[in-house]
Amino acid sequence: GLQERAPELAPPEGLAGTVDEFLDAMTAPWRALHSLSEDDNKVISLMVFDAGAIDEQLTQRVIEIFESIARSVQRQIDHGIEVGYLRPGLDSKVISEMLVCASVAMLLPGQGGAPLPGGIDHVIDQAKDLLRAGLGQPAKSGETSSAH
Repeated sequence: GLQERAPELAPPEGLAGTVDEFLDAMTAPWRALHSLSEDDNKVISLMVFDAGAIDEQLTQRVIEIFESIARSVQRQIDHGIEVGYLRPGLDSKVISEMLVCASVAMLLPGQGGAPLPGGIDHVIDQAKDLLRAGLGQPAKSGETSSAH
């Protein structure tokens, strides 16, 4: 379950070169999480929802997994700020933790929650629009932002 799919549950190691690559890197793990929650919902239930009730060591391991994913996200955000496709002044630590928290929503349908509104593709398209508007460099006068 989780261990085999770990590489696809975090942003890729390679740093994104454009805002579109960044958006893909941030949302690809959400698609993988959603798929995993449908394919192996017992693992997701154990790791995300039940770990705290089972064992302190398991709880700590889950926290470490989430922190590791947040560090990968933060590295991508910091790179985007540094090369200029994300706007300066963003708190990459806070945003990375927020994006990890948002990923939990992808797990809820597999745990008996309501289906994602419009399905996973729609949710990811909406997330990309939100991230582009909230994190991306504003278009300069006379420029238009790229379409998704």
